[in-house]
Amino acid sequence: MTEFCNLSIKNNFESIVIIQPALYNEKKPLSDFEKFLFKKNVYGLTTFDALIEKSENLNNCSLVLDLSDIFGNTSDSVYFDQVHTNNLGNKIIAEKIYDELIDNKII
Repeated sequence: MTEFCNLSIKNNFESIVIIQPALYNEKKPLSDFEKFLFKKNVYGLTTFDALIEKSENLNNCSLVLDLSDIFGNTSDSVYFDQVHTNNLGNKIIAEKIYDELIDNKII
């Protein structure tokens, strides 16, 4: 991630790093289906924690978005596996990214 951000400065383009939501780092109340998925692979927790920690130290990117807890207020199912979201999840993520790009004057 750091190399990508440095490259963007060197070559004069916007760099956007997005930490995606996943069952492993989510604080949302899980649906029964999501609880089932979570139990299938708890090893993803350490990977996502490391990504979040690394992203917190990126100071030279145009925008760093940690969307790891974007579904915190959503009790509906938003995942169809441990890291991929369904249509509702995609809509929530897309709206947040769009709002952040506008707010940060990237588009």
